[in-house]
Amino acid sequence: MTFRCEDLRDFGLILVPPSSPDYDPLLKDIRQRIVPDPDIAGMPEMFREVMGRFMGSQITPEKRATSAILLNRSDKSIAALSLVWHYEEAGGRTEERPWKNLFGRALLLPFGYSPESLKIEAYRNTILPGSRRYIGEYEMAGDNTDVRLPDPDEVKNGWAFSGYINGPWIPGGPAPVIESVTLVIDGVFFADGAFAGPDRRGLWDEVTSEARSKMEVATIARDGNDRGIPAAEILKQIGKGSQDAKQLRQHLGDQHTVDHLAAGADTKLPDFRKL
Repeated sequence: MTFRCEDLRDFGLILVPPSSPDYDPLLKDIRQRIVPDPDIAGMPEMFREVMGRFMGSQITPEKRATSAILLNRSDKSIAALSLVWHYEEAGGRTEERPWKNLFGRALLLPFGYSPESLKIEAYRNTILPGSRRYIGEYEMAGDNTDVRLPDPDEVKNGWAFSGYINGPWIPGGPAPVIESVTLVIDGVFFADGAFAGPDRRGLWDEVTSEARSKMEVATIARDGNDRGIPAAEILKQIGKGSQDAKQLRQHLGDQHTVDHLAAGADTKLPDFRKL
């Protein structure tokens, strides 16, 4: 089987395949941060224990052949990725396995987050410039300690390190004969709202459409409050399409729901733009 990567190196995103001599040293560094090496200076013991329990199973050996190490050599933090594995079988059949991971969702859609919380998210749930991640099918591992340890205000409840996983993909039935696999970075959102990639899987529309929708709801709620319209009427204007309103209404009641949604009108969204 042949394996190749299509990365976005013009934008600073580089995929290192297993065939590269750099792969194993990079993977070793990621592993020692998942189950941290006691020689990493400044790594608190509490973090070692938490990371060892939570992250130890996130690198699946069986996925090595179609995995890669992602290097962020841009000057921006990464907040979301859209990846696709393209499979070609010996008989000519092809298959695509897409995976979107919005690990920095709070930074792209910061509704309801305080500045203090966003600072924590900016460290914990991004890939900082200079950092790297292991990427296997439907799993990702690593954290930003390869760049720097967190500042005191980037830690909450003793948790500052990240690793992302959506569960391993386990094939069913007899394994087909695979001739080639291509791992593609289909799209990337940087934390400042910049976007790059061919985007055949629609990550750009997914995020920006949700941002517009949430802002429209917030504006309706704020304007209704300002005009003294009863909360129940404002919620009728918002309509049943807003899951946020529906869920909040069950727990907070009409007026508190409207007040909560109205506060979102002051949210400063990232500068969404395509590079």
